[in-house]
Amino acid sequence: WHPLTWWSHMLDVELFDLDAGAHHRTSALLHGCNALLFFLLVLRWTRVPAAAFVAAALFAWHPLRVESVAWIAERKDVLSGLFGLLALHAYTGYARRRGAARLPAYLGTLLAFGLALAAKPTLVTLPFVLLLLDLWPLRRGAPVLRLVLEKSPFFLLSFASSLITLHAQEASGATGMAGVLSAGVRVENALASIATYTAQFLRPRESACLWPHAGLLGDGAVRELLPTAVAGGLLVAAALVFAWRRRRDAPWVGVTLLWSLGSLVPMLGLVQVGYQSHADRYTYWPLLGLAVAGAMLFETLLGALPRHRGLVRFGAAAFLLTALVSARVATDAWRDSRSLWEHCIEVTGDNFLAENNLGNLFAREGKFEEALGHFERSVELYAGTAPDPDSSARWMNLAAARSALGKHQGALAALRKAVSLDPSAPQPRIALADALAREGKDGGAVRQLRRARERNPEDARVAAKLATLLATTRDDGLRDGREALELARAACKLTASRDPLAVSALAAAQAELGAFDRALALQERVLAAYRDSSSAPDPFEREMLQRMDAYRKGRAWRKTP
Repeated sequence: WHPLTWWSHMLDVELFDLDAGAHHRTSALLHGCNALLFFLLVLRWTRVPAAAFVAAALFAWHPLRVESVAWIAERKDVLSGLFGLLALHAYTGYARRRGAARLPAYLGTLLAFGLALAAKPTLVTLPFVLLLLDLWPLRRGAPVLRLVLEKSPFFLLSFASSLITLHAQEASGATGMAGVLSAGVRVENALASIATYTAQFLRPRESACLWPHAGLLGDGAVRELLPTAVAGGLLVAAALVFAWRRRRDAPWVGVTLLWSLGSLVPMLGLVQVGYQSHADRYTYWPLLGLAVAGAMLFETLLGALPRHRGLVRFGAAAFLLTALVSARVATDAWRDSRSLWEHCIEVTGDNFLAENNLGNLFAREGKFEEALGHFERSVELYAGTAPDPDSSARWMNLAAARSALGKHQGALAALRKAVSLDPSAPQPRIALADALAREGKDGGAVRQLRRARERNPEDARVAAKLATLLATTRDDGLRDGREALELARAACKLTASRDPLAVSALAAAQAELGAFDRALALQERVLAAYRDSSSAPDPFEREMLQRMDAYRKGRAWRKTP
């Protein structure tokens, strides 16, 4: 749920149509604005330009930022970041003012926070960040209860946003992975993600657009993840102990660490959404805290090592330059889809989703031999303990590639696997029925469509497919014009007679019952509408012309052997 982000995309389309470069430039501009806002924010907090520059550069140049900026669909990161930073600016002004002058700043903070949530709800943790900032750098001495009550409107917004987001994700099926990964695996991955994010921040390297969840790669991958999870748990414990010990002389340590750690909680996969173990884009807001920590460490070292300030500056410059070069290399991978997925496989290793997407890319280009290898690798790698929402689709992709290469028995086997993984879904059964019909196994095709109809009585495509087969099969024992007519009418009712497949099924059923004039009129209407929406003749249009020729001659249409 991110309506503000959708509006920003719509505005881009109004201004630039579908010019991808212009859309990219908008995201880059927003990221640049965020870097400037962050620089000014840290400058307000520390009054040290060098520290503010280090913080802004750590944030802006790090390769972890690439995904959020280069991927147009991740506009929500840079847009929510913009309003989140504006909220921090407004809150800083509120905390430093007195009397009636504070109210506009308070309301500005609340407004900016609401807009940030409307851009991306993961900023629900911002009220906690505000409480941390009260400790440092704002150093507000008010009673804790008063500070908490002051944030109550912010907590209410966070609560409402969380409910809306959860409802939206459940409605869209985004939480379907919850039944695939056990709670233990999700906790293990969450701890491992903390260690991984920290390592990625401290050792800038090439990023990847998808890091597959170990729980989907089998028990071996989960066991291999355990040391990283233990390291993550120890890292959290050590950081908290260190922050507590330095709470008086260096309160920034605890504030920045808790800022980053707390802001990561919604993205750690405790409620799993998607296939990723962790994602670079999830760090856009949380690692602002570590960027501030890096800046404060830089300033602290300059003060503690007066004789080695040149070395400290050189080390900071070297780190920032390394991050910038790594970000540049990572950006190159986003130049086209093939580069992106090949780079993803190169960086992450076993990656079933990247293999599937690369296979789809080759299939669209008609390179089915190359596609087949990637599809086979994809279904081989996925080892989830339960079928995920898209597992049947990957087997259907494999079936399509095998069929295109003439490996029809292999295609049927893949489609049967797809049906077994998601028996209630109509599309796998429709695909299996189509494949069986092409092999002349109309009886098997009818059985699959009847089962799909039982599970999906409101699916017009299933009704239309079954009606067409019952009206046009060459098997006299299967053919049933009256049932076909009933099914076709149901399909037309479900689609308000606007679906070419449903109306063509009705025409075929009418022809089977001898009403050739009605059949011809229906098919002519479908053809006219189809030509208006189709740019070039295709097999379906050619078949419609053949059907019309048969109806003119007073013959029912029969399925091509």
